[in-house]
Amino acid sequence: MSIAVRSFFFAIAAAAALGVSRLLQSPTLRDGPLVVISAVLGVLLAAVVERVVLRLPLRFKKLRRLVDRRAAFEGIWLIDVQDQPERPVALAVIEYNPINDDYNYHGVAFDPSYQVRATWQSSKTLIDLDHNQLAHIGEGTLVGDPAETVRNFGLLSFDRNHKGKYTRGYAFFVDFGSVPIKRFYTMERILDSPTLSSHDDVRQYLIAHAKSSS
Repeated sequence: MSIAVRSFFFAIAAAAALGVSRLLQSPTLRDGPLVVISAVLGVLLAAVVERVVLRLPLRFKKLRRLVDRRAAFEGIWLIDVQDQPERPVALAVIEYNPINDDYNYHGVAFDPSYQVRATWQSSKTLIDLDHNQLAHIGEGTLVGDPAETVRNFGLLSFDRNHKGKYTRGYAFFVDFGSVPIKRFYTMERILDSPTLSSHDDVRQYLIAHAKSSS
């Protein structure tokens, strides 16, 4: 959340508290009692402003972008993995987590016949707005016989289009499995809003996207 935005609204709250305190001025409320009342009003108003103006919009995607610059990366991303023929395509999501005021990065990877071959979920992300990057650590599952759970980390770098929107990116990840691997991939934002509530929904979307792109 922007420090400038927070400071601006805190200043409004302080000014409002000062205005109310002036209305309360009387011979019996001068000096000590007036100072205490002004301080309490300032704290209460600052808390209300932060909750209503800064925190509440974070729960709504369209409003979130007004108060949180990190939300510019939020969305669904189509992934093309280089040098990984067993899992060449994936779909990932960057989404807000209101519990810890952070962003999650998770996704599912497919083989050439669009069968699920891996999933991953971040446990922590770090967004660097100055360099248009998102770093993540977490855990993944490689589907197979047997299946394998691996720790991983990666770094995403985003590019803006001519309108200033993040629409493409490039990245790498490292899986620390029985055979550690490092792979590079490109990202393209999905601009429509498909309903993707299951792996099969993702599979059907990717198949339709591949047909429309061919």
